[in-house]
Amino acid sequence: MRIFSKICMILLLFILPLVAQNPQQELKSLQKLIVQCILIIGIGVITGILAKRKGYNFFCWFLSGSFIGLIALAFLPFANKGDLTQKESDEKKENGNRIGIAISMLTSLIIVLQFIST
Repeated sequence: MRIFSKICMILLLFILPLVAQNPQQELKSLQKLIVQCILIIGIGVITGILAKRKGYNFFCWFLSGSFIGLIALAFLPFANKGDLTQKESDEKKENGNRIGIAISMLTSLIIVLQFIST
């Protein structure tokens, strides 16, 4: 919960100056931005929880926070199955977490490009 409150504080620090410039027009943009942030964080949490259940790193997959991450995670095998050796399990976790990090970077790039273009 502390992470969520910190994220909200950071967002407010960036959003409040925008609202002060043109309150009526920026309020609609602010509402749209808040809804988008809630959706992204919600999808990230769902993806992270599913990744943790499959034996992967929650944080790597939380940052992916997109439908691409959910789809990729759906096709990844469980890394914490009982019939796997420790080495096989570690290899699957490492590969899955690499995929999560790559998707996180891609998602971050898309968000930055969208922010720059607006």
